[in-house]
Amino acid sequence: MNYDQLSIDLFQKFIRARSHAGRILPPLPYGWIDLPSKLHPAFIPYNEMVDGFSMELSNAGNQFRRYIDNLEAWETVILPLEISEKFHAIVEFVEPIANAALTAPYVIQNRFLFASAHLCHEANRNKVAAWIDDLPEDDKIQQLHADKAGKPWKKSYTRFRQALDPIAGPAHRAATHNFRNKFMHQFPQRIELGITSTAKRVKHPLTGKTCIGIGGDAPLLISDFLPELRKQYDHIVEAYARYRALVDAQSAFVRMKNEELLSVVNY
Repeated sequence: MNYDQLSIDLFQKFIRARSHAGRILPPLPYGWIDLPSKLHPAFIPYNEMVDGFSMELSNAGNQFRRYIDNLEAWETVILPLEISEKFHAIVEFVEPIANAALTAPYVIQNRFLFASAHLCHEANRNKVAAWIDDLPEDDKIQQLHADKAGKPWKKSYTRFRQALDPIAGPAHRAATHNFRNKFMHQFPQRIELGITSTAKRVKHPLTGKTCIGIGGDAPLLISDFLPELRKQYDHIVEAYARYRALVDAQSAFVRMKNEELLSVVNY
């Protein structure tokens, strides 16, 4: 079998299938930041952060959207294939996309938290009288730092945080058999074909004692997890809207404070 030619043939089928994709997911927006072009130096760091972070969040969400569209197309392509061709398609094309798609919600949720921690902390610089520059270095920022910095923004931050909860939450972990955690720390189930055969430490359902479970896990099917990925994208779209509302609240404060500071200096 000429695998190079098979790859070309499969990819051509994929392109045709993707052009006939059923559900069109709305993209995350760009270019919506509303800050004045003339800024007091105190607000330049916030301006740089909000512009860069918002673009990166849109990029990540829209990439996740493409993963979903691509998986939907590949599901159509591999359905009628014989086993050897299907195996080639999965290894060559499908599995890398599925791995990225199934781990993306957790990644995006944490990027929302990282961005909000920075933006709230920086916006607080001119909002909180007793402001202290106590945000840790980037690689040490956690949810607790975002929550602490978000307190002065009350309702807008609370609504934003609530919107993050379903992203990579318990329902998602159950629907995907905790794939993300297993992919990063253990041995995840295969995609479409193959058995993951590993011994496991489990609790016996009757005695409660720890024992070694012998066996294997059946593969995850695209048809089983694709609806969950669509739900996750819907949650990400909602979280982005709440993130935008938080930024809008901060931007309104920045515009007001910016005019005040510019009025007393010749800048």
